Amino acid sequence: MAVISTPILAAAAAVALGSTLVATLPWDAGPISGPGSLTVTVADAPGDIDTPVVVTGPDGFRVETERTTVLRNLRPGDYTVSATTVPNPFGELVPQLADQTVRIGPNLHRGVAVTYRFDSPPLVPVGDPASYAIQSGTPDNPVRWNPCRVVTWGPLLPLPVAEEQRLTSAFAKASIASGIPFRRALPGETPMVNVTLTFEPGTTVSGEGTMFFSADSADTLPRAFRGEISGVIGTETSGELREALYLHEIGHVLGITHVEDSSQVMHSVVTEEDAFGFAAGDTNGLRLVGAEAGCLDRPIGAKDARAVESDGMLTLTWFQPASVPPVVDTRVEMVTRSPGGSATTVVPWPAGFVTPAAGPSRAAMPIPQDVCDPNTTISLVATNANGSTTTPIRVTGC
Repeated sequence: MAVISTPILAAAAAVALGSTLVATLPWDAGPISGPGSLTVTVADAPGDIDTPVVVTGPDGFRVETERTTVLRNLRPGDYTVSATTVPNPFGELVPQLADQTVRIGPNLHRGVAVTYRFDSPPLVPVGDPASYAIQSGTPDNPVRWNPCRVVTWGPLLPLPVAEEQRLTSAFAKASIASGIPFRRALPGETPMVNVTLTFEPGTTVSGEGTMFFSADSADTLPRAFRGEISGVIGTETSGELREALYLHEIGHVLGITHVEDSSQVMHSVVTEEDAFGFAAGDTNGLRLVGAEAGCLDRPIGAKDARAVESDGMLTLTWFQPASVPPVVDTRVEMVTRSPGGSATTVVPWPAGFVTPAAGPSRAAMPIPQDVCDPNTTISLVATNANGSTTTPIRVTGC
């Protein structure tokens, strides 16, 4: 809920409650109009944690919100969107941009995005800080998980309580070292990282950790979407050795691999001495594939995207929420299905039109075919540095 305390009416849809206004501003509240407006897009934080955001502006204007909010009928001036660090068991949730200031003028509509990443607390590890290796990609561009989204894990079969506790401890240490939030999958939930353990007589352990990744297209870096950990546990082994194995395999799932330095958990041979946690090289490698490398969020999809077809012209209206990183390109795609397959056409924008990184937009263009054909669909595709998001468009006027 957005709570507004201000001497002026800051929202078109508001109910007076003494000196406080409670705004109800859904996306379908109608077209943005008035002197100026500001859309504050608050991305979901990992773990569904409340993330308060404050907007301040001229004449004592102040808004506190924890969700995406549209502020309409704003007086001209500078408005500052402030986000604060939020405590979390795995470290802290840190806004990628703590303060963002935008200037609103008559009929000027702006948008900003508030997104969070995990900031892991400092550790005091041992060993050589340079002893790490990236599994796929390069140290400058590693293949990795999105550290701003929770990664769930869980065993495929029930485990002894003590083993569950060791796995929980290992995943917690991996969260602290990398800044990637892990959570035990809930009953009935399919885990993103599957764990399979078998127990056999013996005094050794062995295992394998695998990261599965894919790319949206040839020009985007692959990213992880699933992991698997398997282990063969000798029944006469210590709890310390078992946890060391789990740390090692989680490292593989997160995107680091073997090193020659025997003081590191990612050494190819896991020993009792590795049970203290990740060493200096391990930690540096995990930070390269973790929160310090930044979020991998694609753009937020367009809101209220509509199209009207008339006399061979297509008129589009939509609102593009702000994203981090910002949108760098928006295109219109038409897909026509036929018995022989489907064909995709990119509809050219009218001359001189520039799609916005954020905010409302309108454009009219000639179309190469009838979008009213039931075998044809039309979509807006927004792209930033991390990939693309496709939003279907409802076409009227047919």
